[in-house]
Amino acid sequence: MANPFEDDDSLYFALTNNLECYSIWPSFIDVPPGWSVDAGPGKRAEILAFIENEPNQSDVPEADSFVDATA
Repeated sequence: MANPFEDDDSLYFALTNNLECYSIWPSFIDVPPGWSVDAGPGKRAEILAFIENEPNQSDVPEADSFVDATA
């Protein structure tokens, strides 16, 4: 079975969570709790380009942000 996150011909969403972390997500899989659709559906290359161009995509939250987010 092919990896659904690496199929160039499938449609994807760009998801964000409450910490403004981004993820590419196959459009045929339900969006997981705590994540919301920020862009898409679109081809894999389009969604990856969207994520790469987002100003906060490279900002990694401090480790204690993850603790606060799950408390």
